[in-house]
Amino acid sequence: ETEIDAATDGLLSKLRESKELTGKLYEATTLHVPGKLGSRILLTIGCGHREKWDTGRAFRCAAAAAKALAGRPRLKTN
Repeated sequence: ETEIDAATDGLLSKLRESKELTGKLYEATTLHVPGKLGSRILLTIGCGHREKWDTGRAFRCAAAAAKALAGRPRLKTN
């Protein structure tokens, strides 16, 4: 169990077990999570199989995250 999974009371594990969170390459999933994370939402990005991880894939995963977040409204902090 990862720290994030623990902080969400096992939500990530439950979603993976039910196949609602697949890890499919570049798939973005926004989750509304309890306050233990210090954030109201958690964005997950599917990065594919671990053995195929490299810097190019890391860059493309970061781009997928940026694209998923680009259209979201932002809260102003003063």
